[in-house]
Amino acid sequence: MLKALAALTLFLASVSAALAQTVGPATIACNASAIVPAGTAGPATIIPAIVGKRIYICGWNFTSSVAANTVTLLTAGGVNCATAGTALTAPLNLDPGGPSIDHIPYAQMQTAIGEKVCVTIAGTPANVVGLVWYTQF
Repeated sequence: MLKALAALTLFLASVSAALAQTVGPATIACNASAIVPAGTAGPATIIPAIVGKRIYICGWNFTSSVAANTVTLLTAGGVNCATAGTALTAPLNLDPGGPSIDHIPYAQMQTAIGEKVCVTIAGTPANVVGLVWYTQF
């Protein structure tokens, strides 16, 4: 009887350990940030590309001191983001003094291999500052 109980306990312990394993893609955490200084109109490079690597974005924080500004993050190639890529965000509307924030501790979007991340600011770029969290590998 004791042997059967020991075998059952061992079996249940091995089954519960198997159930604890995760399924799905690995979580990618961000370990770097890029500053978007006031006056950046764009399209302007904010995170340069590294050959053979992707850029993973975890979030951003943009603030404007005046109304009617929008910010768009996009991928691109070429000098000064001249070769159009893909929009990573829709235009983000900035309210005066109120930030546009979307920041989580893991990557939520990525570029194609070898593409840089650019920003376009419409309105009055001199009144917009920002920060973008990312990792690259």
